Amino acid sequence: MGGFAEYACVPQSALARMPAGMSYEQAAALPQAGAIALQGIHDNAGVRPGRQVLVNGAGSGSGMYAIQLAKLGGAEVTGVDNAEKLEFMRSLGADHVIDYTREDFTITERAYDVILDLAAHRSAFAYRGSLAPGGRYLYVGGSVGTLLQVLLLGPVLGRAEGKKIRLLAVRLGVQHPAPIVEFCQAGKVAVVIDRRYPLSQVPEALRYLGEGTPRARSSSSSNSFWPARPAPSTWPGSNPGLVAAPTVVLSRTLLDYPAELNATPREDPASGPA
Repeated sequence: MGGFAEYACVPQSALARMPAGMSYEQAAALPQAGAIALQGIHDNAGVRPGRQVLVNGAGSGSGMYAIQLAKLGGAEVTGVDNAEKLEFMRSLGADHVIDYTREDFTITERAYDVILDLAAHRSAFAYRGSLAPGGRYLYVGGSVGTLLQVLLLGPVLGRAEGKKIRLLAVRLGVQHPAPIVEFCQAGKVAVVIDRRYPLSQVPEALRYLGEGTPRARSSSSSNSFWPARPAPSTWPGSNPGLVAAPTVVLSRTLLDYPAELNATPREDPASGPA
């Protein structure tokens, strides 16, 4: 679930300090998409030098990070997305790129050690055929039909060849993106911002997202990283926690961070000083 607001009241445990040396846009683009890529490529896939890795939906937010993390691990990376994103995927380090509108990677003779699928819509049997012996397929998002096949048939498909077809169960929490934050701070992983929209232009941002042309980041709340101040218990309807500015990133699109939120706290007209 997601939303759009100038202010939000959340538990303190849901927040972390914004990483040093990063802009608001970069920090906002990390929590969800970065965690998915990190857990898919770094934690669960066993990526190492010489491995063949395919990322389906590699021009998305998580795909942007997945390509770079796989290259850091020494893998040979293939990125799959539409034609408008091919050069973008190459710029991130992809060794091979595929336009899914012209080529189906599941019917080629090439086999992969790891498939991270951010846009699954093919049969689980097709994915099994694209895995090398001992390979691993991880479903992140896509059609309900594929989800059910992977969930129900995945545990038995390819068992004889040591192939694993599974859902990627992404662990949530502010601590999980920490390794990718360090990679970004060290300059090993880049965060790319496509467009910026003010909060008043949320409909335009959503339309742009829906067109399927944005490169890099998918939607993600920035709550996890933004600096916050205590929520005044005197505010009507307030809950214990912290007030943050949950600007949302949409496909490398940032809804602008209100500059005044980084200034001296304003007074609430109904309850006095914050």
